[in-house]
Amino acid sequence: MNMSAKFSEEQLNAFVDGELAAAEREEILAASTVDPVVAQRVCALRASKELLQHAYDRHALPTPARARRDAGWWSGALAAGVMLVVGIVLGIQVQRTAPEQTHASLEWASNFFVAQPQRMLVHLDHANTEHMEAALDLVDAYLEKNASAHVEVIVNNRGLDMLRTDRTPFATRIADLVLRYDNVAFIACENAIARFEGEGERVAILPEAKRMHNAIAHIADRVQAGWTYIKV
Repeated sequence: MNMSAKFSEEQLNAFVDGELAAAEREEILAASTVDPVVAQRVCALRASKELLQHAYDRHALPTPARARRDAGWWSGALAAGVMLVVGIVLGIQVQRTAPEQTHASLEWASNFFVAQPQRMLVHLDHANTEHMEAALDLVDAYLEKNASAHVEVIVNNRGLDMLRTDRTPFATRIADLVLRYDNVAFIACENAIARFEGEGERVAILPEAKRMHNAIAHIADRVQAGWTYIKV
């Protein structure tokens, strides 16, 4: 089913920015679950905004010329295959559905990548446990379907809670995933660890997790290398 032509770029931008009326927003959400072209257009817009916002948060406000250049770079990277699973699949809405609907949504997510990419990067930057569980569900379902794929789960900011020994509710599940799949990696941002330790927190990371100095730089490197990017 091809519904993509029905929605303009202006509509999809307004959808991503949360500026649509409820009825129009629900229409696009519904279309995203049945039409991969609509989903991919939404994914590209959301991923672009997320990545650019991360970059701008870390640096001084860029000049208009630099902003246009950076936006162009990310658009090119996205065209090479960066995608984001929409909120109807990952997030609170998944958790509110019935078990059979949740399973169907996760199966849809694992089927979303028509080309079956061999390298997938999942990014979490907040401490919402429902999103953590959704991310792990997606990784598990995807590797069951494509066991030879390489998957990285990278966390920064409060997403670090998923890999902290004193805060994660998923230590056993993460250990099980690492035991079952040699090609899955969980990565903690050292910059985030240092920031929390500087604020007086004691940060201990799960033994299955690796450390990377800068999560956003690592994401940018992976995107340039052609990895599929998913922001949860």
